[in-house]
Amino acid sequence: MGDLLDHRAYTGYTVNPTLGLVIPGGQGPSYYTWTVDATLDGSTFTSLPRLPEASKYGCAASVDDNTIVALGSSSNGLGKLFKFKAGKK
Repeated sequence: MGDLLDHRAYTGYTVNPTLGLVIPGGQGPSYYTWTVDATLDGSTFTSLPRLPEASKYGCAASVDDNTIVALGSSSNGLGKLFKFKAGKK
């Protein structure tokens, strides 16, 4: 098993047929994060384009091969819905 690129907790995830396991947002050591990690094999992780805003306590869904919808709480406590193209950087 590999390590995520960024330390995080309280994150959502989805499985995408092209990108594998996609993990957007979450809580870092002392901050919300906007990074998105993905893995096809559980060992090697890559960065995908960032969320438009930092988010934690999220969930995510795969819409198609390159589109992810993520829902989470922003740093001001308001719920946010992000739809983004998750093609490789």
